[in-house]
Amino acid sequence: MIRLKVMVEPQGPLILGKGMDSAQNVRESRDYIAGSVVRGALAQTILERLHRHSTSRRQMPLGGTSEEQNAFETVFMGTSPARFGYLYPTYLQRNGTVDESFPAPVTTRACKPHTTQHQVLDTLRVFLRRQLPPSGCPQCGERIERWRGFLLRLSDGEYDYCARAPRRPLVRVGLNRWTETAEERILYVLEAIVPRAEPDKPLAFVGHWTMSEKQWQQLQVFLERFFLRESAGYRLRLGSARARGLGEVILHCEETTFPDVSPRLDAFQNGLPDTEHYLYFSLTVRSPVLVYDETGLPANSLTPTILRSYLPSVPDKLELMEHATFVEGESLSGWSQAWGLPKPVTSVIAAGSVFTYRVPKSEEDAVLNLLTAIETQGLGERRAEGLGDLVACDPFHISHESPMEVRDNAT
Repeated sequence: MIRLKVMVEPQGPLILGKGMDSAQNVRESRDYIAGSVVRGALAQTILERLHRHSTSRRQMPLGGTSEEQNAFETVFMGTSPARFGYLYPTYLQRNGTVDESFPAPVTTRACKPHTTQHQVLDTLRVFLRRQLPPSGCPQCGERIERWRGFLLRLSDGEYDYCARAPRRPLVRVGLNRWTETAEERILYVLEAIVPRAEPDKPLAFVGHWTMSEKQWQQLQVFLERFFLRESAGYRLRLGSARARGLGEVILHCEETTFPDVSPRLDAFQNGLPDTEHYLYFSLTVRSPVLVYDETGLPANSLTPTILRSYLPSVPDKLELMEHATFVEGESLSGWSQAWGLPKPVTSVIAAGSVFTYRVPKSEEDAVLNLLTAIETQGLGERRAEGLGDLVACDPFHISHESPMEVRDNAT
């Protein structure tokens, strides 16, 4: 199995639409690039070159052989297609590298008036010990609240924060589809992400893809043949309003290794109760998770029963710690470039949700196998589009652990 570190470098304004969630005359943009966005852009270009894109009107001079068509199905279709993970905002360094970025867990708290100027805290392990997190900022005493943003994991293991990507509204005139001319009294707004609001902090998007060695070799052939190579990457267009010149990016891919779960699992046990008999671990959602319960409806929790329906190696005595589990939900939608139609709106578990479990100490080997499978293969439905990415025992929960609240018994 191959793990790729993927970086998208915007070359101009970028509109990452919210599918069916946006208002009628305002096209809002997401803060991140969903896996289906890059997957769809790559697949559309390849299919057009192979003369197999049924909804595209562009005529391409190149044709496709049966071997190339089979290679496309191997990468993008089948029972185990390549997984195109979500790409989250980060900053491009002067040497061309980027730091890992991911959504802050729902257990993240920050000072309300000072936000990231004061230390950001994580409350997961405090709740796991059945203690109370502080109600005020340890530095100034002001109220702390849920912090929403993106965390940057630096090369030295420390963390930084990435604010919401800067935006600029673009007002456009609506076009009449029949006459292909401007329509009177029809205006709409495109919310475009500006990649270089700060000269010393150019915006980029980073994430990971997972695929077999054969799939990676075949994808490299497609990239070299059908995409313009530039700056050690490949030029393509993403998002909305591409016909108006927006969405131009450069895609960079490099092979990397899978992180080892065992050290994180061991570190997570420090300071927790009854570790002589139980082993604790957490699953932090990095991209939306779509799983179905026994009735066939989208589930809002990763119970042991649901885990067993997707993974055969779940320990029998796995227990969900509900008092240390925090879940947020969202609606997932989008546009299918292959169908030429909107995707159905579906309820999913939002990125940043945290689930905590415990098992008997004797099940350590089974837990390691389970966590390795989850991080390597993902969990749930539509994993090829980047859904179902989770990380076990995220070090952020430990390095930014919140102190417990100490109350005066005399009062």
